[in-house]
Amino acid sequence: MSPLVETASSPDLTELDPRGDVVFTVGPSTDPNKPPRKFRLCSRTMARASPVLDRMLHGNFAESRPPPPASASAAASAAAAAATETNWEVRLPDDDADAFDVLASIAHARFRRVPRVLPPPSIAGLFDLTVLTHYYDATEVLAPWLQGWVSGLGEAAGDGEMQKLLWVAWELGHRQLFESTARRMVVEGKGGVEGEVDGVNVPLDVIARIRTIRLKTIQSILDVFRDLAERLVLVDEGPRWCKHASYMGPHRCESMILGSMTFCLTRAGIWPIPEAEDFEESVVALYSTLMNLVIHDIGRPGDKGGVDHSECNPRGFLMGRIKDILAGVENPVGEEERRHLDRQVEKLLLYWIVQGLSFAVWPAIPKYSVQCSIFIATDIYVSNPANSSPLFEEYYVRGLRLFRKQPRAFHGTVDIGVMYAGLFVCTLNVAAILRLPNLRISRFGWTRCVGSLMYVNRTVGRTLDEAWAKRDEEYDIDKQARQRNVETALS
Repeated sequence: MSPLVETASSPDLTELDPRGDVVFTVGPSTDPNKPPRKFRLCSRTMARASPVLDRMLHGNFAESRPPPPASASAAASAAAAAATETNWEVRLPDDDADAFDVLASIAHARFRRVPRVLPPPSIAGLFDLTVLTHYYDATEVLAPWLQGWVSGLGEAAGDGEMQKLLWVAWELGHRQLFESTARRMVVEGKGGVEGEVDGVNVPLDVIARIRTIRLKTIQSILDVFRDLAERLVLVDEGPRWCKHASYMGPHRCESMILGSMTFCLTRAGIWPIPEAEDFEESVVALYSTLMNLVIHDIGRPGDKGGVDHSECNPRGFLMGRIKDILAGVENPVGEEERRHLDRQVEKLLLYWIVQGLSFAVWPAIPKYSVQCSIFIATDIYVSNPANSSPLFEEYYVRGLRLFRKQPRAFHGTVDIGVMYAGLFVCTLNVAAILRLPNLRISRFGWTRCVGSLMYVNRTVGRTLDEAWAKRDEEYDIDKQARQRNVETALS
């Protein structure tokens, strides 16, 4: 994932802060095709964006600012301190330079450098970025861009990309993407699904369930053919498969079906029928192979008055059983994983609620609305709870319903200013419910306060509702098209 614009004072140095006090050298020095990159940054800015970098840069670590050498004169001490600050370099050989560039650009408010849509391969780019932000505990700063990035992700192809996509959904708390990717890994994953990609652990419990459900599904499908083969071999020891057979009668019908089935399975490489642990292909590959089997029957014998044995052909029975098995595949995502995903969403939401008051919300709402909204929270705090409860409850539910959808869905792009405005209103609603003591301000015109906040709620709500309705419609159309493509490929 590369930034949109390069701002560098030299080909080897990207200066996001020309007055920065530290130079980061990011990337391995062993790859000739991708040399390390240097960034001049502000150490305090990076420390505010990441608690890990805060401890690294301003704690007792090797990367922290080197102390100036002892000197006799004050002038010499100042010169030595300036030289030390100029020469402060932090090496991060294990980090991805492009991902670090995006993180540093966001931290330094260089938003024009942040791509709105990820360049291909988009899954790999977002994977590298979330791995980096997870390590530095800074994933929350990505929230305003996640909609466009996730909605623009390409289709994962292969086990490696699906595992990367699973990690991205896990880190971002994207429940829908996580569950759909886990289901895809069940039916599209091959043998040997691992729980680690490039040193990042995806949820091991989910990986174990994916592996278990995959094996269970494959075993159930193979057992359908194994049971039929055993029934065709032991024709006189149980009910006959042939619908026109008599006890100890001719076995021509069953013999034709058994021979045709074993011939086709041998050509497909699954005869003798293996155990699920020995089958390395995916469930989808097995389904496609079995759907293309051509099983012959003896039809209507040539002798006059013979019965028609085409109804003894087991192909319809076999295909029906396989479809029933696939329709009943379990969901590998459990309640524990869902709770984690919800916590991730709340973590992203809480970060931007807190940032909303102090960062980017003020320009998004008229000044009088901000002032009136604060006084609304004040009036709610000092008023009778029996009278105010329905009021702030309505505000809170409205705000929460709107703004929890923002990080949960990631469909399309909603104007960031509208999102910030919404987060600000939601923050005021939360403050009103908590009845924060620091909001005990002098009373203001109650009617004007209520009208102002209702106006903000109504305007933001209408804008978001219209945007989400349009995005949901586009998403449903796209989802139906993908489902038709899958059904066409499997038919």
